[in-house]
Amino acid sequence: MGFAETFKALSDPIRREILMMLRDGSMSAGEIGSHFGMTGATISYHLKILKKAELIFEKKEKNYIYYTLNTSVVEEIMMLKKNKKFFIASCIVILLPMFAGFLLWDQLPAQVATHFGRNGEADRYSSKLFAVAGIYLFLLAVHILCSVITEFDPKKRNVGSKIYHLILCICPVVSLWCGVMIYGNALGYKDVINLNLWTNVLLGIVLIVVGNYLPKCRQNYMIGIKLPWTLDNEENWDYTHRMAGKWWIIGGVLTILLGFQKFVDPIGATVGIILIVTLIPAIASYIYYKKHRVM
Repeated sequence: MGFAETFKALSDPIRREILMMLRDGSMSAGEIGSHFGMTGATISYHLKILKKAELIFEKKEKNYIYYTLNTSVVEEIMMLKKNKKFFIASCIVILLPMFAGFLLWDQLPAQVATHFGRNGEADRYSSKLFAVAGIYLFLLAVHILCSVITEFDPKKRNVGSKIYHLILCICPVVSLWCGVMIYGNALGYKDVINLNLWTNVLLGIVLIVVGNYLPKCRQNYMIGIKLPWTLDNEENWDYTHRMAGKWWIIGGVLTILLGFQKFVDPIGATVGIILIVTLIPAIASYIYYKKHRVM
């Protein structure tokens, strides 16, 4: 199903009314034509367009052909309409720090710290224009790319609305975090903003939220532990993601707690935690694959 064919099919009020009629059950071309008082050729033309868009499918019974509404595609279109609003809102959120930066333009130094070391000290500076606009335009481009990739996922019907919204929340959250950290440091609020603490808190929350969704995530190519054996076998995928969900939640809690201690490098330890909670389910999924594969 292509978007061009779908929108073309839905652009005509007669075809939209045909879809409304088919919500009550299958109908033959003659029954549909009698409702509109049109010739058989005209009705066949509209039905052909609807079939090409995969909005309906036909079934032959004796000497008659009956047309049935493809409910899965219609639900997908409704979800796309709902997701469009969420996508636009998320793009606006990504650009909010850029708008704030232009309002604060005269208060910002010519060179703005945009990278910080493990100790929280600035170790790389960028031009004011890049700090105010470049970072957030780049995040917007990544955001759009993630949305496009999701739309072209061969298994996109397995990506539910909640998972899709979760994907669309990543760049807006990163954008707001960058804005607070970069502008806060540039405007002299370094002592108020503890970079290591809030970085760990943010990463921990992300791990917990993603961990909560992983067990509900069905096979797709966009989000999850995408290994050859998990993509090949749905039972392996479900087993792996149920396990991963628990480990990611545990990792998220540990990551948040690391931000409040001063004995070990919180960022370095967090990287280790992320590797562990990712590798354990991946290794377990391979063991599951070896144990259950058909010889």
